[in-house]
Amino acid sequence: MEVRFSLTKRLAELAGFQSETVQLSPSERLDGALRQVAHRFQGTEAAELTENGRLHSSILVVVDGTACRPNQAADVELKGGEDIDLLLPIAGG
Repeated sequence: MEVRFSLTKRLAELAGFQSETVQLSPSERLDGALRQVAHRFQGTEAAELTENGRLHSSILVVVDGTACRPNQAADVELKGGEDIDLLLPIAGG
């Protein structure tokens, strides 16, 4: 099955790609898909946004419009065809 990742502008600049389709096994959960993207970050400026082969917990993950944190990803089942957006934290005041 396939899922599609899209990165926000600044994250895309760091990672060197804006979107990517990832191939997954049929029983894969979101955490497996995120590990593949974290691996893709290695060797780029986005590598600092990973810890132990996983995305940093501050990155917001949005699966088909529903937000979750990377540390919740083991609970998210994927069926294929999902659009997964990765967003950097935003500071403001």
